[in-house]
Amino acid sequence: MEYLIIELFLTLAFLLLSKILNKSKEILIWRYVKVAVITGALFMFWDYYAIKNGHWYFGKNYLIGYFIGNIPIEEIYFGFVLAPIAALIVWTYLKRKRKLTK
Repeated sequence: MEYLIIELFLTLAFLLLSKILNKSKEILIWRYVKVAVITGALFMFWDYYAIKNGHWYFGKNYLIGYFIGNIPIEEIYFGFVLAPIAALIVWTYLKRKRKLTK
């Protein structure tokens, strides 16, 4: 459960940061969906492989207990929600920073 609480807190923090840094509407839904599908698929493939081969595991004390295959729902949330939001915030910030230095 702790893992999910931390992820939800980070999602809210990232969205607030995005609102502060992104005064224009640069982060569009279609862009988010595209990034979410790509990063989510990569994360899930890697997670499945790493968990299956014993490279890492998730402590059940920190999870709510729902899995898809061998991947906890919190990790799926991370791959399809949290990582894409963070990536888009960084990308938007760097893109704006580059425009300012030209």
